[in-house]
Amino acid sequence: MPKRGRWLRRHVVALALVALLAGLLASAPAAAEPRQLAAPTSMTISQRSTMAVVTWPAVPGAGGYAIDYDTSPGFLTARSLTSPETLAVLTGLDPSTSYYVRVAAVDAATNAIGPWATAVTFTTGDREYSLPAPVLSASSDTSTSLTVEWNKVGPKLHYEVALGKEANTVTTTQQVTGLTTAFDRLEKTTKYYLSARAVNADGVPVTAWSAPAAFKTPESLPLRVGSYNIRNGTIKAGGTWNKRRHAVADTVAGQHVSVLGLQEATWNIGGYPAGQYADLAHLLGKSWKSTTYVGNAGPEGTRILYDSDEVTMLRQGYQKLAGSHANGNWRYVSWAEFRQESTGKRFFFANTHFLARQTKHEYNSRVSGAKQLVRIVEKYNTEKLPTIIVGDINSHKFRNPQNAPYNIITDAGYIDPLDNIDDWRGGPRGIAEKRINASMFTINLFHRKAMKGNYSTGVMVDQIFVTPMRVSEWETVVKVDSSGRFIGTIPSDHNMIRATVYLP
Repeated sequence: MPKRGRWLRRHVVALALVALLAGLLASAPAAAEPRQLAAPTSMTISQRSTMAVVTWPAVPGAGGYAIDYDTSPGFLTARSLTSPETLAVLTGLDPSTSYYVRVAAVDAATNAIGPWATAVTFTTGDREYSLPAPVLSASSDTSTSLTVEWNKVGPKLHYEVALGKEANTVTTTQQVTGLTTAFDRLEKTTKYYLSARAVNADGVPVTAWSAPAAFKTPESLPLRVGSYNIRNGTIKAGGTWNKRRHAVADTVAGQHVSVLGLQEATWNIGGYPAGQYADLAHLLGKSWKSTTYVGNAGPEGTRILYDSDEVTMLRQGYQKLAGSHANGNWRYVSWAEFRQESTGKRFFFANTHFLARQTKHEYNSRVSGAKQLVRIVEKYNTEKLPTIIVGDINSHKFRNPQNAPYNIITDAGYIDPLDNIDDWRGGPRGIAEKRINASMFTINLFHRKAMKGNYSTGVMVDQIFVTPMRVSEWETVVKVDSSGRFIGTIPSDHNMIRATVYLP
């Protein structure tokens, strides 16, 4: 066949193929337009310490969802996952950590990711432990400290205890091997928050931190003072000192006083060359001391005992009461200046013992002794420190011709916490906020049944006077049964008296 014929035939076939392809293209449907999916409208998150569950409403046209989560709001190091449902579980989270999460719908037809929903932040919970966190309690030994205690949560554990002024800034931490610790150099009347957790020997936590608990340092702390005529140790009536010494010591120890005025304490008796006051201090413990003087000089039986763990004696002295000589002895005023260690506050303490008999001479001696007492305190308390006067004044509201020593002392500005000169007539009750056994007499004369009056304040041969200060409690100390009879050995022919005060 000629070349021209062959070329023509090929040209006709090509045109036919072009026409066929054009027809096919004309009959094919048009391509689908891409859809714009909506972003999820909201998210709900439920978190624990190492995981979180995220849920959201369904988005129309979504074939699944993409989720990103990160500790950064920029999602620079985000972890990603997909979910066919409107729910995702985020695992491998760190406890107590803030995370950001975002969700986008995925197109069911094209797998294209739609716009991201607004990111939501959440914080995982504390690490979960099998042991519970410690439970704290706190008290104050001083007005600038907190002593913290907690329960034992497991064997062979150590503890970390943290303190701060705000619940969310508990940062001052101590490492402790026991179950108590103290924070010092704090501010008075200030609220502090405390938290604790247990750790193992390697310092790895085995409990969560306890919820911060609030405790407040006090403005001041109580001072417990007392007065006790412990009966001359050489007199056998009522029992020798050897028989009574432990009963006296138990009575004093049970009242937890810091300072105690003693009367009638024999300075030298057989078997106890140091005297009753030194023997009593020995029985009370090594922190207890007595006002001391050179040789046998000093106020004989009228001395002051004090607990050196509670107070520091700064100076001391005594003075004989003119006109008080009787039975070969003189009566004295013994005094000392102390500093209360828990508050740093100083105070003046005086102790005395007046003559007892109801003769004109001894009545006049009591009147003179009260006047001298007031002058002695004024002379030596030059800074006018808060003052506590105790003693056996051997006078009371039923005495004739009058209760002169009481009147002289109170007229000088000192306060009887019971105001007992008028109370039996229905007068004022005094400043003592709580009265314990106030109707008991302060003398018992070794009677097995304690002496008690039919009025709210008993016969107060022994007294405690104070300058203006808070007196939270007064007690006439007796250990009796339900019938009012003494239990065990009667310690002395006088009952101890005790007051709890707050130094201004």
